[in-house]
Amino acid sequence: MLNDFKSSVLTHSDFERAVGEVLLSIVEKLPATDAAGKTYSVSKIKKLINVDGNNEQILAALNYLSTSRIDLFKHSWFLMSEEYSIELDESDFAEVMARNAIAHPETGLMIHDAKKHVFLSFTRVAGFE
Repeated sequence: MLNDFKSSVLTHSDFERAVGEVLLSIVEKLPATDAAGKTYSVSKIKKLINVDGNNEQILAALNYLSTSRIDLFKHSWFLMSEEYSIELDESDFAEVMARNAIAHPETGLMIHDAKKHVFLSFTRVAGFE
């Protein structure tokens, strides 16, 4: 039991260290002159920083950079397909996650398998030096 605990602490510690490295890479490699309003996906950030971090590490770093303390990014959820791109508020996102369906806000038609069409993006809201 103690070995399992030590192993989980080590893994958690390794994860935090990896997230810290990703954080530094994002801050160092994100262009300082990049205009506020530019939107990034997790995969775009992964290409930008060219780090072997997994998506969980990158997402954890981006979430931290989206906190009110740092306020470098604002995160948004979108429902996207070839026909539409709809920004979801918190209640719409919760509905999609709970029911896997949502009514299109303009047409009223039900969008089924909606979870497949949900994407997370991060928009720059501030600059840094």
